[in-house]
Amino acid sequence: MKVYSLKRILAFGLAALMLLAVAGCGKSENSSGSGSGGKEASSPGQQGSADSLSEYIGENGKIDTSKLTPYKAAEVATVNGRNIIKHNGKPYLYNALHFRYKGLESGLATPIAKKMFEEGMQKIKESGVDTVILYIYWEDMYDGKTYNFDNLKYQYDVAIKNDLKIQINWFGYDNCGYGGFRKWQKMRSKYPALEVDDPDITEEVPDLSKQIFIDEEIEAIQQLCAFINIYDKDRRTVAIQLENEPDMGEGGMGNWLSQFSVMVDLLNKLGEAVHNSSYSMITKINLTMSGWDEVWEGLDYPARVNKVIEQPHLDLVGPDLYDTNTTQDISFYNKGTNIPAHLELGPSVWSAIGQGVYHLVNGYGMGWYDLIDIGFSGHHGLYRLNPNKYEERDGTQILGTPYKGEIEGSTKEFIAMSNSVGALKELLASVPVSDMAGFNVKMKNVASDTKKLGDKKITYDYSNPSAKYGASGLVLKGPDGAYYCFSSQAADFTFTSAPSSVTYGSYNDGAWSEAGKAAANGAKVTLEPGKAYRVVL
Repeated sequence: MKVYSLKRILAFGLAALMLLAVAGCGKSENSSGSGSGGKEASSPGQQGSADSLSEYIGENGKIDTSKLTPYKAAEVATVNGRNIIKHNGKPYLYNALHFRYKGLESGLATPIAKKMFEEGMQKIKESGVDTVILYIYWEDMYDGKTYNFDNLKYQYDVAIKNDLKIQINWFGYDNCGYGGFRKWQKMRSKYPALEVDDPDITEEVPDLSKQIFIDEEIEAIQQLCAFINIYDKDRRTVAIQLENEPDMGEGGMGNWLSQFSVMVDLLNKLGEAVHNSSYSMITKINLTMSGWDEVWEGLDYPARVNKVIEQPHLDLVGPDLYDTNTTQDISFYNKGTNIPAHLELGPSVWSAIGQGVYHLVNGYGMGWYDLIDIGFSGHHGLYRLNPNKYEERDGTQILGTPYKGEIEGSTKEFIAMSNSVGALKELLASVPVSDMAGFNVKMKNVASDTKKLGDKKITYDYSNPSAKYGASGLVLKGPDGAYYCFSSQAADFTFTSAPSSVTYGSYNDGAWSEAGKAAANGAKVTLEPGKAYRVVL
């Protein structure tokens, strides 16, 4: 969720240069693949059934965690020189779509909001993206006295019905800078405010160094993990974002920069609570460019980001930024066991395809924000919301903020690419980045792009002079020596020799599942969008 500024977007390039100049620090290396500590995984489905939550509920609606068998669902692993996520023991490709039920509820009557939410989940499933990012707000499960998990149950029920993996974005004290005190934290003798001498901070800010704030949020996080342990019987939940943009100073709150070290300490303690909970998973933090040109506590922006990355219980720290640059270098975040990921990318603009290919071949995770524009301005999501229905983008409408003056993308093309990515996700999540290449990532409408993959030269040809933007393609070399590829639109790949076999299908559990055969014209192979191909030379 964003309030955008031109300064912030322009600042990204300069800040990136600053970041790359900083010596890398980070979490300690761990080649064994265990980045989060905790318990050994029990078998999926071992815990309670989807309707058995009530038997664990005690006083004030709290779940009795002593009755639960702890489960480690996801952890950091180092595979082929890459930091990756392993989910239930398998490589997991971070390719997820944000979808905010609370945003629908705030703008629509409840029956319509539920209808739109349920239709939206189906569209995520149809999009080829296998993971939804659900937004869970502290006050939606706790009112200061009693826990109530009905909101979580509803969101999980719809995700499970559509067989989607789940990530959670948790909203606690710092909700894009608007967090602050919870509704029940009114007594200042019990919940003290931070004493600050800053005219820009116009509202009371909780003093997060006080143990009561830490204890209450840790308890809430532990209850959330307990709910997942019981309700998510298929163990489909992969990760939790512990706060959304804790460095965003929106609303005059200034939570991050006014108590930077305290906030980092809180986030790490929340991560530790997750790792030691009844449902251990990946913990993540997304950072903006706020304060990129400021020094706080003797630390400039790159040093502050490094301090977050090096925390032992924060598995994934990455940026979010919205622009049309298709080659956003986030290698600064690739240090220690941190997993580089772009946690919020806009799918509505023309450049999303090139951004996706660039991120994939560099081993970066992708969090697409979002399915629809929850702000109801129509300029943000994969679909337009017009007014209470999903409307596909067609590449013709000029967008407003934050992409003012740009061309929107095509929903159909995004879905085609996502289906191709989904067919190869196991390989894309684990092969060395040196064995992948992206083509025409700048989206030229006429392109002949040659890349070298190992000892082979491969050329991608695309031509549509009348188009407002072009297509992009990807080739990777699999562990079997075959070449796997896709293109977002119809295009040609030319290899160094005529293939002996060209098929399309999907790669799962270490094997290629053929769905059909394709013909080659000499060394040239013409690809159709929405498919993944296997080429044997």
